[in-house]
Amino acid sequence: MPSQRTNKKLIPYARRLREARQRVHLRPHDVSLITGLSEYKINSWECAYSRPDIEGLKTIAELYGMDFNWFYTGTTQGYMREDTNE
Repeated sequence: MPSQRTNKKLIPYARRLREARQRVHLRPHDVSLITGLSEYKINSWECAYSRPDIEGLKTIAELYGMDFNWFYTGTTQGYMREDTNE
């Protein structure tokens, strides 16, 4: 059973991860199959039981078409990668 002492700083992180996955209409199982990340790890990140590592987050951001920094900052600027000025 997960600890009741979930770090509150992870909560927005988890919410953004789940929201981004849902926007692309994928289940954690689908993400696991596509990326090779374990379904357990994806669920753990989305439930704020653990924090994603940089490589995992980059993989997720690429799959979801999201700006990598959005997961860290939560700002809407550059929310979708195709909205960024390159």
